[in-house]
Amino acid sequence: MPTNLGPEAISAIKAGHVDVVALYAGNTQIFPNEVVLQSAAYTDTSNISTAGGTRIFRVTGEIGCSYSLSGSLSGSYNLATSPFDHTVTASYNGSCTATSRSFPVTLTPLGNTTLQGGGSTFTSSFTQGGGPGITYYTPSGSVTVTNTNYVTTTVSGQLRWAQGAAWSIAWTYNDNRISNGNLYVAPGLAGSYGGTLPGSSSSASGTATFTLGAQSTTQVAFGLSFNSTGCNEAYNITSATQYP
Repeated sequence: MPTNLGPEAISAIKAGHVDVVALYAGNTQIFPNEVVLQSAAYTDTSNISTAGGTRIFRVTGEIGCSYSLSGSLSGSYNLATSPFDHTVTASYNGSCTATSRSFPVTLTPLGNTTLQGGGSTFTSSFTQGGGPGITYYTPSGSVTVTNTNYVTTTVSGQLRWAQGAAWSIAWTYNDNRISNGNLYVAPGLAGSYGGTLPGSSSSASGTATFTLGAQSTTQVAFGLSFNSTGCNEAYNITSATQYP
């Protein structure tokens, strides 16, 4: 609450011949009637790297200014020293699918604090970039299938592959973005693999075998799936569908 003499706010108080800088009732400043906050902003508003780091939000004003912060900072404060620095931390944001993000801070004056220039808030922000996104690619390679044991059954008049049916699968792939390859059968059928299977290599070839387990199916196909390095993702390489 302001200190008045009659209807007018007191402009000065002296202790003897010395000007009183500030007067408090408890923790509340009652003189001068208003204190001015000159500025509040990041000292650096340039984009921060995806690696992250810290930035300083600096508040400058008369001692005794009160304010609240929202956004990337929060809380209510009384300015005891000027300038006063708040620290904002940006964590790592470089994963493949991370999007860019901003770190705004808004200062709102409290009590008898006013902002220089007469506004209602000070706002400042900086931006952090995101990840590079995922690059999809088709590696060079092929999957060629030959039936080596023709075993079928008929279910409700429909011819199906049966337990013991077997195939030889010649496969090859090559791309320096591949960390390892995997051979699979579709649909997800139970059975046993043999021969040469893909492994942890960016370039490989071989001939594998597959023998169908205790089930039947109207069709079967084989394919290569891959794990890729960095922010890359490979499309599968698939064989022609095998019908009985």
